[in-house]
Amino acid sequence: MKAIIIFQKLIGCMLVNFWFTAAYSQTQEICRLVKHEDRKVLLVEMRSEMWGQLPSDGHKMNRELIQVYVTTDMDGEISPTQPAITGQYLFEGNKCIFLPILPFRDDLYYKVYLKDQLFCTLQHPLTPKESRTRITGIYPSTDTVPENLLKLYVQFSGPMSDNPAYTNLLLTNEHGDTITEPFLKLEPELWDQNHERLTIWLDPGRIKRDLGPNQAWGAPLVAGQLYTLTILPTWRDIHGNELEQIYRKQFRATVADRRQPEINDWQLKLPAAHSTDALIVHFPEALDYALLQHAIQVITEESRSLPGKVEVFDDESKWSFTPSGPWQYGSYKLSVNTILEDLAGNNLNRLFDRDLTLEVENLPEREVVSRTFQIER
Repeated sequence: MKAIIIFQKLIGCMLVNFWFTAAYSQTQEICRLVKHEDRKVLLVEMRSEMWGQLPSDGHKMNRELIQVYVTTDMDGEISPTQPAITGQYLFEGNKCIFLPILPFRDDLYYKVYLKDQLFCTLQHPLTPKESRTRITGIYPSTDTVPENLLKLYVQFSGPMSDNPAYTNLLLTNEHGDTITEPFLKLEPELWDQNHERLTIWLDPGRIKRDLGPNQAWGAPLVAGQLYTLTILPTWRDIHGNELEQIYRKQFRATVADRRQPEINDWQLKLPAAHSTDALIVHFPEALDYALLQHAIQVITEESRSLPGKVEVFDDESKWSFTPSGPWQYGSYKLSVNTILEDLAGNNLNRLFDRDLTLEVENLPEREVVSRTFQIER
């Protein structure tokens, strides 16, 4: 039933059409690509007399009737053992929709066969450069980081594919030497819900001083050195298109950060009552970009979370909250989830890399810490 609904939406609406370049001009009117919900699918629409020449099962979901193969050469031959592209076939009247599992790519050619006979050779139209996915931010955005930096974030303008991210990342030092295995290669990779922001961990085993990888190979970063993170344009988005361009971010490593964030060290710039001015919190150091988006709330005297807009700026050293309505005078709480970290992974409960030779007081873990502030009349 779901497949039928999808098909009807595709055929009935035909919202956006993208034409393939075909090997023969007469096929250009009956082989085309349509876009549906950010997905490109192949539409084969044949004249009724052509359908009549096919077997009677041509109107059924018969994978042997229409097959699509991929090749790197427009005139390339298809091997008898080469499998067809995997996907879903939907038939209705003189139309067939092919929904591939993997997106069509603009560097490949596609050959459509009807009952073992070549019907047309297609090339995915190149995506205009200005509409290709680009990187909109690399975090931390500051150009100085502690040598025990734990995470990086790469923010894209659109959803990315599941291709291995680490084959598109390169970290080099100021001498141009590639840093060997600096990242923790997680499977699955740590994408946000929209598949637009990737979390990249530097290898914790090399950062923690008491672990074998650190003692064998040292930390990925060394204080005083300049590093360049290069992101190759071969990284493909969900549609199979390469990134708009190559990206590079330079940063210098400074001394390791081995101090926990402390809420009482934060400076608060308070708004006036009856205004919708922002509450601004200034941190003495940059904090984790992604966690800052949701780890801090403003709580009213009635213990309700105040609705509003959060912004993070000044290289993740400032956080602002603009309420949906005017501030009322009275007492508020800045409520902070203790998962909030600095750039070295130290959170409000504990250090990420604690010196095990030192005795420390074992304090109970806290889920939330808070700080009260007053909006005056």
